[in-house]
Amino acid sequence: MSFQNDLIDSIKIGHELDVQKLARQLVPLISLPALNPDVDTEQIQALCKTAITPVGSVATICVYPQFVETTQNFLQDTPIQIATVANFPYGDMPLDFVIEKIEKAIEYGANEIELVWPYSHFLAGFGNKAQEFVQNCSLTCAHQVPLKVILALNEFPDLESASEAARLIIQAGADFIKTGTGLKHSSLRLCVISKLLSIIKEEDHTVGLDLTEEISCLTQVTEFLDLAEKMMGPAWISHETLRFSSVELLTLITQHLDS
Repeated sequence: MSFQNDLIDSIKIGHELDVQKLARQLVPLISLPALNPDVDTEQIQALCKTAITPVGSVATICVYPQFVETTQNFLQDTPIQIATVANFPYGDMPLDFVIEKIEKAIEYGANEIELVWPYSHFLAGFGNKAQEFVQNCSLTCAHQVPLKVILALNEFPDLESASEAARLIIQAGADFIKTGTGLKHSSLRLCVISKLLSIIKEEDHTVGLDLTEEISCLTQVTEFLDLAEKMMGPAWISHETLRFSSVELLTLITQHLDS
């Protein structure tokens, strides 16, 4: 039986959740965003200090482009990667401008690029234009850093249109789909995650999924892990294909470990 299924079964029969085991698996899957509009260097430094825990280090810290070099200094001698954003947060910037920003971010040391999907173009009926936008950005990142495309689920009127966009994003060459910018709060819904996983499985099993939704308890996370393992296989549960962009999740884990 898989590790995740062991955890789910222990919950179902009323046993205590093995927080140590869960923490060791979850912490390396966490990305810590520092994307509040008023974020400053001191806040980023404080966040970096939380990124190394007794059970391991988080996968990445995501900052605005102007903080990439400073964050590198804070994370020296650690395995933590630095992600930065492009076309953020509304997905409405000119392509040439975005490509220039991506090139500079890579030059400054960014290890991952998080690009907001041009959802306004897509919702206005210009899906091909939105897909070409991502294709060009993917070519800019090619063989240098992974491209994570932010779907911005909250902007879609229904799951059907969001699913169509997810397919176009994968076909355009994205390495990851991220569900949202993290600036708007929404709950983690297994039905939505299941749909996105099914699309990834159909289109390209190697594409990753990054969840930005609110997580209220660790039991909720084990339910998602169980779903992901059943749909994608146990090898897919790694930092290369699964992330949780959530400071709150790390705080929740830390609180459980300290209690």
